[in-house]
Amino acid sequence: MSSKPGNDATDSRIVNPSPSGDADLGNTLRSNPMDFSATLKLAAGGQTGTDAATRQFDGQNGPPVIVDSAVCRDANNNGKNDVLSTVSQNGRVVREKMECGPDNVVAYDDKGQAHRFPDQKITKLPVAFSGIPDWRLKQVNGQADGLINKYKDGLKPDGTKDGEIGFNDISNIMKDIGKMENFTEVEKCRLWSEVKLRLGARGVPILDKDEKPEMVDSWHGKKDIGHALITMDDGYHGNFLINKTPEEATKAIQAHEDGSDDTKRSIVGEAMFRGALLVYGINKGDVYASEGQLRALRELRSKGTFSAYAEEWTRQFVRPEIDQYGKPR
Repeated sequence: MSSKPGNDATDSRIVNPSPSGDADLGNTLRSNPMDFSATLKLAAGGQTGTDAATRQFDGQNGPPVIVDSAVCRDANNNGKNDVLSTVSQNGRVVREKMECGPDNVVAYDDKGQAHRFPDQKITKLPVAFSGIPDWRLKQVNGQADGLINKYKDGLKPDGTKDGEIGFNDISNIMKDIGKMENFTEVEKCRLWSEVKLRLGARGVPILDKDEKPEMVDSWHGKKDIGHALITMDDGYHGNFLINKTPEEATKAIQAHEDGSDDTKRSIVGEAMFRGALLVYGINKGDVYASEGQLRALRELRSKGTFSAYAEEWTRQFVRPEIDQYGKPR
C-alpha cells in the first residue's frame, strides 16, 4: 500500500512476479486450442458447485460463458471432426459438411479413388491454382463448354437462333458456378477463368447491349472486353491492382489509360495507342470497367466466395432493365 502525500513511509508498489514455471504452464495450456477450450469450459462449469473457488465473485448472473467460435465445436464430445451431412451427385458424395472448419469437397480420380479437398475461402489474390492436381484440373475445365452452351444455344423469344452471350448470360454463368457443390472456391475461380478463355478461343459473340454503357470500351466497343471479363489471375486486375490500396489502384488505372505508366508496347502498338489517345481521349470505359472489376475482386477477397464476386460483378456491369437479348424487361 503506497503512503499518502506528506507521509514519510516508503511507497510499496505491486510488481510483476519473477518468471517461474507458471508461464510455461500457461503456454502449454494454450498450445492446443481444443484442449484449452475444454479446460475453460470445465473451469466455468465448475463455478456452480459448492466447492467453486470463485463462485462468490460471479454474483447473481453466474459464471462467465465461454464463447469460442474460432475453435472447433466438438458437438459429439468425441474429440473428432465428424461429418454432419453430405451432398451427393450421380450417386457419389461430392461434399462433406464438417463439424469443424471448412467442408470437404470429395473428388474422384480416373481410377475412382476419392480425394478430399478442404473448401477454404479465398483470402488473398491472385487466386492460386497451382495446388489443383492435373487430373482434377481436367475435370474442372471440362465444365466450361457446357456452361457456355447452356446460355449460347437455343432460340430467342422471337424464334430466331441465339448464338450470342450477353452480360446477363455471363452473370448467370457466374452464379451457376457459385452454386456448384462439387467444387471448392479455388476450383470455381479456375472454372470461371476457363469459361472466359474459351469464350475467346471459340469466338463466341458477346452482346453488350445489356452491359452498363459506362463500362463499354470507349475506343473499341464490344470488340474489347478485356477489363469487363477477366481470369482470376490475369496479372493486372487480379494481382497488380488488387494488392494496392483503392487510392493507389485508381492512380495506377489512370496512368495506364493516359500512357504515363511503364506499359511496354511495340513501336507500332505505341504509335497506335498515342494516335487513339489523341483522337478519342482517355478510354473512360476501360477506367470505369477496371474500377468495377476491382470492386468485385474486393468482394471475393472479403467474403471468400466466388458467389460474392458474381453478385458484385453483376451489380457493376449488368443493366437490370435489359434482358439477355438486349430487350427492355
